[in-house]
Amino acid sequence: MKPHKGWFSVVQFCPDPNRLESANIGVLLFCPALEFLDVRVASDNRRIRRFFGSQDFDFTLVNSFKKGLQERLRNEHEAISDHEQLLDFVDRRANQIRISPPRSIRVTEPEKQLNELFAELVGGPVHREPGVQDRLKRTLEQPALEPKLYFSVPVRVPIDGRTLEAPYAFQNGRFNLIKPVRFRSDNPLQTAYKYAVEGDSIYQSEHEEFGKLKLLVVGSFRSKSDESKTVVSRVLENHHVTLYAMDELDKLVHKILTTGKNRTDDAA
Repeated sequence: MKPHKGWFSVVQFCPDPNRLESANIGVLLFCPALEFLDVRVASDNRRIRRFFGSQDFDFTLVNSFKKGLQERLRNEHEAISDHEQLLDFVDRRANQIRISPPRSIRVTEPEKQLNELFAELVGGPVHREPGVQDRLKRTLEQPALEPKLYFSVPVRVPIDGRTLEAPYAFQNGRFNLIKPVRFRSDNPLQTAYKYAVEGDSIYQSEHEEFGKLKLLVVGSFRSKSDESKTVVSRVLENHHVTLYAMDELDKLVHKILTTGKNRTDDAA
C-alpha cells in the first residue's frame, strides 16, 4: 500500500498548565486519505505516578477525562476530515488532558502504526474498546475466508477522484469492496449520504483490473435505535450500496463463503 499523509499527537496529563509539566498517556493518529482517526490511552496511571511522584491526584477524574476523550473522538470522527479540523479538535481540549500539536507522519498501516507509536511514546497496557476495524479484522481474517479475500484494495472514486481504501474485498461477479464506517449518533444520515454518492459512482464504473464494482459498508452505530439503521440502509440500498451492521457480520461471512470466488478462480 502506498503511504498517505497523516498526523499524530501525544495525549498528555498536565495537572498545572502554568508549570508546563506533563506525562504522556496516549497517542492519536489521523490519516484523512484512509479515513482513519483513533486514539490509544494508557489503561492505568502508573506513568503519571512515576512522573509526578506521590502527589494526590483524583485518578477517578483522570480516568473519566481519558474515557471522555475517546468518546468525543468517536462522536466527532466524521466531522474531522482535514488537518485544520484536527487542529480545531486539539485546541478545544481544556482540562488536565491535553493533546500536543499534530506532527506529520507517512501512514500505510494505521492500526499497526498507532500501536507502535503508543509503545514508543507511552508504553504499558493500552485501554481501548474494540472498534469497527478491529471487530471486522477478527471476523474476516479466518482460514475459511482467506482464499476468497483481497486485502488493502485502493479504488479511485470516479465522482470526485478520491481514492477509497477498502481493507477487504471479494469477487462474485462484481468486485465487492468492504469498507468499515462509523455512523455518528447525532446525524447518521450525513455519513450515509456521503457513502451513497461514492457507492453509486463506484457501481456505475468498471475497474480495469477487477471489473464491475460494488461497495459494502460495515456500519458501527452509536445510536441504539433500529430506526436509524433502517433509514441508513434504505438510503444506501437506493444507491447500490449494501449495509451490514456490526451485529450482522455473520451474514457477510455467509455471503463471502457461498458466493465468493477464490482469488485463483477469477480473471483478476
